[in-house]
Amino acid sequence: MGNLREHDVHAAVIQQLGFAPGAIHHLAKSDGVPYGFLRDNRRIPASRLHTAILDAYDAAGRQNGNNNVVAVTPDAHNIGAALVLNKNHTHMLGMGPPGRMNLRTRLSQGAAFTPFITISGYGNYFKRLYFMHGTAEADYVGFLISGARNVFENVHFAGPQVAAIGGHANYIGVHITGSENYFKDCQFGFSTMARDEATPNVQIGANVQNTVFENCIFSLALTDGDPLFLKVLNTSGMTEAYFKNCTFVAFSSNWATTMTKAIECTGGSTCGLYFDALCNFVNVTAICDTTDDAYVFMASPGDAAATAYTGHAVRGLGA
Repeated sequence: MGNLREHDVHAAVIQQLGFAPGAIHHLAKSDGVPYGFLRDNRRIPASRLHTAILDAYDAAGRQNGNNNVVAVTPDAHNIGAALVLNKNHTHMLGMGPPGRMNLRTRLSQGAAFTPFITISGYGNYFKRLYFMHGTAEADYVGFLISGARNVFENVHFAGPQVAAIGGHANYIGVHITGSENYFKDCQFGFSTMARDEATPNVQIGANVQNTVFENCIFSLALTDGDPLFLKVLNTSGMTEAYFKNCTFVAFSSNWATTMTKAIECTGGSTCGLYFDALCNFVNVTAICDTTDDAYVFMASPGDAAATAYTGHAVRGLGA
């Protein structure tokens, strides 16, 4: 390891990305072991080694659209003010090992503000990151994804981290208002901090098209049946989302409480939520209520399985 130079570190980043990036900047905690390793023997030039996330991101984003990368060390990185990621084709990669929950490349909220992180750029790639949302009751929104065509792979959107947020009616874990975002192997929420309001892990805005969730887990802990996995604001245009091999778990101590419904759609315009046959719901009384049946499509084995989940008819794909 002592003989590693910048080109070796660069090659490791390329291997994780799967494509050739532009410049690679590194975010490392100043008192962490990775920082010392990257700094020693000038493995990484000082101009590309940063200890503050905004410095790293702004440096990578100076060539906006150049496929530059921020490689984040497996440390606990604290974010003290609302973070707006507004560059295009500027990527963020955790340099720790893969995992599904509580990855070691951690970015946590260090003060009270909402939303925690806004992603307004397009064409960005986020991989192997653990975002920890919440410090106080007023930290309502974890993530606002208003940009389009972003990819999130192996990202844990973890929140709420504080009980008061989970008990607030304005809580939203991830709010998506940009179209054509893709989530693969991601985790939304966790089953540690209980919630008791009709608030969602993920909210999809009106006229947001072609959001794809593949092999994702949605989890939460209940103190009553009100919380939701998904809320869809289908008030205008066409709102669409696809779910492939996703698991939805509403945890309750001793399974004493059951989620009333998993999905709520608001408004009356065109909307479609498409679930393949590998999606499953745990500890849920109904996928949606009868007013939202027209918007929810369950794949084969079709209506029989859907009825078993929900207690009412949900249309099968192709029905």
